[in-house]
Amino acid sequence: MRHRVVIVLTSLAMLLALAPARFAGAGGVSTALTVSKMSIKLNFAKPAQDSITMTGLLVGVLPTTPDYDPTGLAVSIDVGGVVRVFTLDAKGKSKINYDQVVVKLVRKHGVAVGHQVTAKIARASLATDLADEGLTDVTVTNEPRAVQVRVSTSGIPNAAQVQLLYKATQGKSGKASNVKRRRGGGPGAR
Repeated sequence: MRHRVVIVLTSLAMLLALAPARFAGAGGVSTALTVSKMSIKLNFAKPAQDSITMTGLLVGVLPTTPDYDPTGLAVSIDVGGVVRVFTLDAKGKSKINYDQVVVKLVRKHGVAVGHQVTAKIARASLATDLADEGLTDVTVTNEPRAVQVRVSTSGIPNAAQVQLLYKATQGKSGKASNVKRRRGGGPGAR
């Protein structure tokens, strides 16, 4: 019995070494997601006028072969508790009412590096779901906020925590967007 335990642990260790992004993070959540752009707009004066746009890169999650067909692939987008589920067509696209997602292969120097995921949620009431992320109906200027983003494909969750700056006017509107990085050698430089 002792040999079986060693073999199983060795096999698990090999799997973890071969695919660290798949098993990284808490609760079996992959950290293969990098969010490059994100914007959340809230309208506190009018209902169903809120929106989220997000662009990210999934690496090592979906097949990168030229003949890969995404038809029927379920993609779940979760931004701070706002969840939408899509089923892709042959072009890697899906649209449900005002919400949409596009998943496309990204190549650099002719080599496939991953899949770009672009999602838009529009004409929705999102303020209640995003309040626990600190996106509330108060007057603030450039306050830092962290929003948890998950993109799940084929049941595999991929997570990233996105740092945003939030600006809002009470009773009117609020907007959170990526922290702008400065070029050069100072704080916040790339």
